[in-house]
Amino acid sequence: MTSGKIVKFGVAGCGEIANVLHLPDLARNERARIACTCDLIAERARLTKELWHAEEYYTDFHTMLEKADIDAVVIATGMSSHGPLAIESAKAGKHFFVQKPLATNMNDANAVVEETRKSKVKGQVRPDTPLIPVYKTARNVIKEGTIGRPLWFSSGFGRDAPNWGAETFFSKEAGGPLFDLGVYSIAPITYLLGSAKRVVGLATVSIPYRLLLPEDDYTEHLAESVREARYLPWHPWRRNAPQSQKVKIEAEDNTFTLLDMGDGCLGVIVSNFVMLHGLRRPVPSPHIEIYGEEGGLIIGGVTGSSLSVLTTKKDSKYWMSGGPNEAGGWYFFGTIPQTERVNEMDHFIDCIVNDKEPLPSVEWGRHVSEIIIKSLESSRTGKALAIESTF
Repeated sequence: MTSGKIVKFGVAGCGEIANVLHLPDLARNERARIACTCDLIAERARLTKELWHAEEYYTDFHTMLEKADIDAVVIATGMSSHGPLAIESAKAGKHFFVQKPLATNMNDANAVVEETRKSKVKGQVRPDTPLIPVYKTARNVIKEGTIGRPLWFSSGFGRDAPNWGAETFFSKEAGGPLFDLGVYSIAPITYLLGSAKRVVGLATVSIPYRLLLPEDDYTEHLAESVREARYLPWHPWRRNAPQSQKVKIEAEDNTFTLLDMGDGCLGVIVSNFVMLHGLRRPVPSPHIEIYGEEGGLIIGGVTGSSLSVLTTKKDSKYWMSGGPNEAGGWYFFGTIPQTERVNEMDHFIDCIVNDKEPLPSVEWGRHVSEIIIKSLESSRTGKALAIESTF
């Protein structure tokens, strides 16, 4: 492709994440065109097409790949379908952007990587950790040796469960909060510390049944958005909407993941759907603490974008006097400006247009998925499991 080419997109999965995030990103990018939408629920596909002025809509992903005039797809469907749809996209020669996680089983994860490289298409997976300034700054601090050899870490958060999406969040195939939320902690930890070597998981279903919104509520919300000629925020509305669909929770909703990063470094990831809404302050974010032989760092804050560093090295530019045990106080970077953040969809489009490799690569997505998959497997078998992939 030349730098002047417009990338034509098909968007699969016309739910909240596509309408509130991916479609607006595509709509404002001058190098992108929303060619079509696709959803198993025909009315959602049609309404989303109208809302974002796409040319056509589909109810079958395979048909869209065969018939639509598109260069790339956005996969924002249920979590268990990500892998199969990414594989199909690569085989069809279409670039693909995958909402996290990359896959929910290793057969799919490995096949995505294989087909992506075989077909020479661009594959990008969320979350966009390598594009976020606070993580890039923290990674440099660690690489410079400021905190010495990392020894232990903790990360993660709990939140209330979504009140919609039985198949998306609560089925055994979907995988629950570790796939939905755990990626936001596992991705940064692997970006900061490298590939994990071994995992031990502990997980259970703490709340066996929940009441959810009826499946057609979101479709009605899309219809209202079309009438208003703009996408209306759904999250504030759904908090107070009546919940009448009783579902059995099959995926573990309360999880702990212990990781061995090698070289004496161990840590824990917390991920759950069992905290009451509004209970935790600050609001849930992937708070991270990493401690080494000569200091530590903390990433946190309401937006998860503040960084503090502690080091015992008096010759370090981050050393501050008057801290605990005369080691030096915490050096507070403050909030890293989000204006420096590269938009993930802009990055993906740029990689397609200029033939570059996306920073959140499919190999990295496979590694994050393997950690999650094997953490849940470990919890069910009681065995520590080796992580075989790297990135």
